[in-house]
Amino acid sequence: MKFTKIFSVSTLTALSTVACSRAETLAELEPPQVAVDAQNPTWNNGIANLVKERCASCHGARKEAFVPASTPLLDFTKENEFRSVRFRSIARMKDLANPMPPRYADPISESEAEVLIRYLEN
Repeated sequence: MKFTKIFSVSTLTALSTVACSRAETLAELEPPQVAVDAQNPTWNNGIANLVKERCASCHGARKEAFVPASTPLLDFTKENEFRSVRFRSIARMKDLANPMPPRYADPISESEAEVLIRYLEN
């Protein structure tokens, strides 16, 4: 029984990793950069593209079955829906013990996190 539990948890972790990661992440390569106006981040000048590229694989409409059920499903074509989770998003991006994105998902660069936080705090 103990082996089954360990195997199940390991399998779920592996499947979550694949479901929320691009080939670049799985190969330990940097994901493609997304152009965002860092001085004046708005939804239309890059934030929408950044959210789509870094968040939608787990939180988007095509959320894989392997993504934890507690992962909020959001429509990333709507700015107000992304902003609706802003406080949780900011807290998780700053939380080193339980970060967002999780370690198994596509990484977000420090500069991308800073721009997203600046955008969400305004």
